[in-house]
Amino acid sequence: MPTWHYFSRPSNTALHDLTHASIPTPKSLTTIIGLGLKFIPTPQRPDRNPTSTFDRFQKNFQTKVFISGKPLSSEEPFNPKIHVESDWVPKHWNIPDTIHTCMETFKRQILRLMRKRHRRTINPLPFQRQALSTLACRINVPVVNCNKNLGPALIDTSTYVDRAFADHLSNATTYTKLTEEEAILHMREIANKLKVWLKKYS
Repeated sequence: MPTWHYFSRPSNTALHDLTHASIPTPKSLTTIIGLGLKFIPTPQRPDRNPTSTFDRFQKNFQTKVFISGKPLSSEEPFNPKIHVESDWVPKHWNIPDTIHTCMETFKRQILRLMRKRHRRTINPLPFQRQALSTLACRINVPVVNCNKNLGPALIDTSTYVDRAFADHLSNATTYTKLTEEEAILHMREIANKLKVWLKKYS
């Protein structure tokens, strides 16, 4: 840890280590994960691929141009939570030529700006990046967020599952254990409802 970081680092970082003693974890994780789960590390070179993003933008924009000024008739109100995006796109000749020209100009300008290399300041220090890389290789140690604003915590998967059963699923006042026959009946009922919904909106 650099000397300047030792004296200027935040003093209110919190990271609860709930893993077993047999599972080694980097001690320096507190300095990076302790900043909170909303902290976003800045990479040295951004991995940006605008092609897929631009294709989606072009599809949405041309669809809005196609339906603009036309009355929309819908039997039910639009619910974005259950909306399934369609693969339909307007035909090329249904969009004015000026729109195509503007889109091509916009795409060239965006690609030209993104090809430029900007000098960036990396906020994670080398020892912090090493700690994050070590944690990323251990899929059995997830990072969870504690209740009551207690900050993030490290916990091994086996302990996480055991606590989920002990604190939640085994609580008879909150959950009811179904028999196999009852579970199959509920599964069939949900499957039938899904088939009706898919038939109606597909």
